[in-house]
Amino acid sequence: MSDPTQQTLTEQVSPATVVVENAVRMQVPADQEAGQLSAPTDALRDALPRCGDSLPIAGSASVGAMRVGMTVAELRTLCQGMRFGWDWGDEGIPEPAVQVNLGGALVEAILSDSSGSGTIVGLETEDSLVRTSSGLRVGSTLADLRQAHGAVTLADAECALYASAPALRGIVFRVDAMTDDCVAVVQAVERPAEFPGASRLLVLYVNGR
Repeated sequence: MSDPTQQTLTEQVSPATVVVENAVRMQVPADQEAGQLSAPTDALRDALPRCGDSLPIAGSASVGAMRVGMTVAELRTLCQGMRFGWDWGDEGIPEPAVQVNLGGALVEAILSDSSGSGTIVGLETEDSLVRTSSGLRVGSTLADLRQAHGAVTLADAECALYASAPALRGIVFRVDAMTDDCVAVVQAVERPAEFPGASRLLVLYVNGR
């Protein structure tokens, strides 16, 4: 059985079997449904031109050269090819966003508006090639987070579970809730120390706060 921590994305799709047509889209489309960004895959990442040569490190307000507060104009000077669209998130609320192949890793930036002159308000990735300075990445476990940064805080939204650590400022992980029971998720938030350390980190978010 393959090690899930070695997968570059949570869902593997071979570029040899999937063709991503018109991957590059250089402005946010007006139609929020038609412009919904697809789930990240290897095929999508590889269809986008690479921005930079080094795999990015996630910090409190940045992922590699991309940072919270960067303008779309600044991002365009960094990356020649991107995919703009709408991220509907866990709560089904569309937000303007852009997906970028950053040094070989697929990273998404949430934008302040769809005008093309806004700023990055958050960054996220499901690509395990992105790591924090302490080595945490998608595919790491909650136990890894606790070992690296001490006690964690859990939060929930729409039955999804999120973990953060006071010593890891600006970074939040979505974690495997290990249940579809929303009541159990709320109970996990109330007793974070008891939540199983085997739970995997699924998404890495950078909010700059």
